[in-house]
Amino acid sequence: MEERKYYPLSDEQEGLVLLASVFPAPNILYLLTRIDFVSDIDEERLLKAIRITDERLPYCRVQLHQQDEETVVQYLREGEPDPVSVYDLSESGEEELEKLILQWRQEPFPNNQRETQLYRFRLIRMPGGKHVLHFVVHHFIMDAYAMMYTIQYLDRVYTALSRGEELPAPGMEPWKLLEEERSYFSSARAEKNAAWWLSQYETEPSFTSVNGLGSPEFVEGKRYGRAQNFEQLYNDILTIRIPAEFVKKVDDAAAVQKVSPQVYYMMALRSFLGRVSGTEDVSVLSPMALRSTKVQRQSGMSIARANPVRMTLSEDLPFAEAVRKLADRENEIYRHAWFNYEKMKPEIYSRFDTEPGCTYESVWLTYQPYFDMSKSELQFRARLLSSGFVPIPLYLLIEPQDTSGDLYADYSYALGYTKPESLYHFHDFMLKFLEAAAKEPDKRLGDLIDQSI
Repeated sequence: MEERKYYPLSDEQEGLVLLASVFPAPNILYLLTRIDFVSDIDEERLLKAIRITDERLPYCRVQLHQQDEETVVQYLREGEPDPVSVYDLSESGEEELEKLILQWRQEPFPNNQRETQLYRFRLIRMPGGKHVLHFVVHHFIMDAYAMMYTIQYLDRVYTALSRGEELPAPGMEPWKLLEEERSYFSSARAEKNAAWWLSQYETEPSFTSVNGLGSPEFVEGKRYGRAQNFEQLYNDILTIRIPAEFVKKVDDAAAVQKVSPQVYYMMALRSFLGRVSGTEDVSVLSPMALRSTKVQRQSGMSIARANPVRMTLSEDLPFAEAVRKLADRENEIYRHAWFNYEKMKPEIYSRFDTEPGCTYESVWLTYQPYFDMSKSELQFRARLLSSGFVPIPLYLLIEPQDTSGDLYADYSYALGYTKPESLYHFHDFMLKFLEAAAKEPDKRLGDLIDQSI
């Protein structure tokens, strides 16, 4: 039998191991998705597709090993995956499923996440012959992109089995990806990127919050604000639909300006934050997926970087000019995104004597098209589920859940910090602001904000 080969953890994984060791609830590092099948499914075929997905996507088989008291390494598991649990709720339905979902998000992976499979599928039979697939993964082996890629791959395998077609090509082992990351952090490029990040903070940034001035998180006389405390890590998710006809208007307007629709949603967010917080200097954290190469797309693991997009835009600018400036700013940050901003924060914060427990960023934004199911045998609706925790006061994820053309804004917000009424206020603003901007792109940015706020 071939000797098991171990590999060191990535820079990201080292940080996650440290976080898991100090935070009492392991599910802070869980990612969870619920997939409601619209089409009928063949249970045995789906279970087979899950086994094949595990076999052909090596990162699914990554497990952790405690090498000594201080060192954790990783390896690829041999053999079959854990069996998928099947639950029959055909006589009970949604209420019982919701209870199980709350239970599942709190279940730890065995053995302190060592020598164990770090994902779980559960198949649930629902009334009327329908099915739900519940999927939970540990951040050690997947970020949100890898999780979505896994579900897409599973869909492709099921479709191939249903149609008697060739299976999709297997993915890559993750070790080349981790080798590239280690090489980057010891390179001159990393040093240049570190210097670039520091140069972005010659002046002190300004804290903003969706709650607006007068809220407890603002510190009088200071440009920084209060970060969430330990008790405010608990979260809830507010999901609000963005209608397909609105989405098309934004997509068409963005195409005219030759920018991603994401820039439009970012512009709406920074414009609202700036106005209610009394500043034109707005920073929003953007989890950047870093998946531009084949190796990065197929290797799984967690390689996103939550980097701040600092945007100082005058309200006197025409909207079209402002949105192009914002697109240029985001592209500039992407060119330096491999460097981990979190490593720079101590130096940046000491530069401005930022008090402990304080921050300049209170919002994350991710715009992420989820699935292309146009050629799929399966038809389903995929929804983000809460792990029970959020690492920042507000995490806004804009994504489709099905093929209707609608988008959904998932507002994952910290209880006791972010006010739900602030989220409804922003969502209403976003729809009014972007529709007005699509109609009159040359209108002054401040005027668009005035008529939408």
